[in-house]
Amino acid sequence: MRLVLMAALAAVMMPVAAVESVVVGFTPTDPTPAGNRWPKHIVAVWTETSGGVFVKTLGTWTGTAYRTSLSQWTLKNGGTTTDASMGATINQAVASQTSPWLMGSKGSPSTPVADGDYRIWIETADNDPTTAGTGNGTNVIRLSMPFAKDGVARVVPVTDPAGKYQVVSYTYTGRLPSIANPALNITAGAGTTFTATSNAAASPSGYQWRRGTVAISGAIASTYTISSSVVGDAGSYDCILTYPNAYGLGASPTMTSNALTLTVTAPVLVPVTSVALAPTSTIVNPGTGVALALTPSPANCTSPSYAWYRNTANTTAGASLLTGEIAVSLSAPTASAGSLYYFGVVSAGGGTATSAIALVTVRPAPVISAEPVSATVAAGGAVSFSVTAGSPGFTPLTYRWQSSTGGVWSDVASGGTGTTLTPSPLVHGTGYRCVVINANGAGVAATSAVAALAVVDAPTIASDIAPLDPTLVSGAAASFTVSASIPADPPGLLAYRWQQRASSGGIFADMPGETAASVTVPVPTDGQQVRCVLTNTVSGAVATSISGVSTM
Repeated sequence: MRLVLMAALAAVMMPVAAVESVVVGFTPTDPTPAGNRWPKHIVAVWTETSGGVFVKTLGTWTGTAYRTSLSQWTLKNGGTTTDASMGATINQAVASQTSPWLMGSKGSPSTPVADGDYRIWIETADNDPTTAGTGNGTNVIRLSMPFAKDGVARVVPVTDPAGKYQVVSYTYTGRLPSIANPALNITAGAGTTFTATSNAAASPSGYQWRRGTVAISGAIASTYTISSSVVGDAGSYDCILTYPNAYGLGASPTMTSNALTLTVTAPVLVPVTSVALAPTSTIVNPGTGVALALTPSPANCTSPSYAWYRNTANTTAGASLLTGEIAVSLSAPTASAGSLYYFGVVSAGGGTATSAIALVTVRPAPVISAEPVSATVAAGGAVSFSVTAGSPGFTPLTYRWQSSTGGVWSDVASGGTGTTLTPSPLVHGTGYRCVVINANGAGVAATSAVAALAVVDAPTIASDIAPLDPTLVSGAAASFTVSASIPADPPGLLAYRWQQRASSGGIFADMPGETAASVTVPVPTDGQQVRCVLTNTVSGAVATSISGVSTM
């Protein structure tokens, strides 16, 4: 008759694990008394190492007259029976029998043997005339089963080929896993972590944490953490560890740890009563960071949350909620000039408080109403550039004139800090501009338009008046010539104007119509003098060169 295992591992809920042990169980097959068959079962149960070395007798059921029928047990045990309690022959049909082993050996029953592979033996003799042999104890059957001492609890069935027992199995309590948690009494909102430790030699292949008897979804690691607890998290927690199925069972064996009780206490709510905001007013330049911060009171108010509002007026009415701004501080935007009002609302412990209103002003740049104007001036002359600007509410203004002759701007070294600049020396092609800054130089800058300076140089006389001081015959005409050039930049107009006077003591006067490079005096007089005035004219600016004086 086949033997069937009835396996069940009870979840261990006590903090202290059961003692590691093996219990061999078997039930005689005989359903009813029949002649002299069923009262005469004699049995010995013992364990050996995988190498066949005797370890310990787990139990015997035999009378003295029948003991010698258990020949293998007698041989292995050395002829003694002191390592297990003796019982009478099994003389009751279908009564289950058990034989425990607390992991000790014959020589040291209180010291557990080492983990490893063992074999459990059952040797049976009876007087069943329906099978081989006659007389008491003449029908001997031996049954053995492998057993691995690895700490994994399990119930393993064994088939008795001789059919002497309808149920044969061993039940191994193993070494139950344990869980620990140093924070079992917490306040709602706090975190806590459970840690499972396997005490078996075999490594677990899976974990499942439970609260009460309900599996926690996703809690399948060796630790289970509650990051932010709520009162409803309180309860009893344990962990079911699954081990690899190396025993031929229908399902992988599992062991349940001890249980720990988590207590979660609702926090005592401390409501917020007021909230301070700093700073309450600030003026900055565009792009300068402004950090506004809230300080709720009392400092230990429960779980404060923050909301920020902005308005264009100094009031909370109609203010706009700043979406996503939920931190204790706010970085107010300052990209654009203007004034905006901010305040915060704190909710904590069932209370709500609104801060004062903070004014954040972003300075505008000064407004330049009159730009410096480009100028053309004759070399040796003077010129001034001016700027007019305003910045209501952000005065005084400072002025910083700059010049550039090659694209690089630099501050004017002297006289460049007022509304008007009179540059010196004058360099043709120089550009001038003014940087106007409000808030006494600490505010925002506005840069004027560029005023270009054109310097007009006088003509360069290449060939002075000729002839010089000619001697003439009375009544003969006299001709004079001069040659000159002007710079190409700025482009100007070269002009000639001839002058004469009667003697060196007179005053030169223009000779009407004589505007060429040469002039003829038709009837000169003795001592009469001639010269040429050369001009370079650009945009109304006139630079003059005067030739030498020729006396006739």
